[in-house]
Amino acid sequence: MVPWVRTMGQKLKQRLRLDVGREICRQYPLFCFLLLCLSAASLLLNRWIFHLL
Repeated sequence: MVPWVRTMGQKLKQRLRLDVGREICRQYPLFCFLLLCLSAASLLLNRWIFHLL
């Protein structure tokens, strides 16, 4: 396959994933906010616990 065709296909696939994520966040803003907050809290708690050990 021609290299530029492959790169264009990959860019299009990434753009579609971003559009899907953006659309989900538009339809469910509270869910996305809670997911983001809980993920950040989980990361911070995990780093804090390993820092204590």
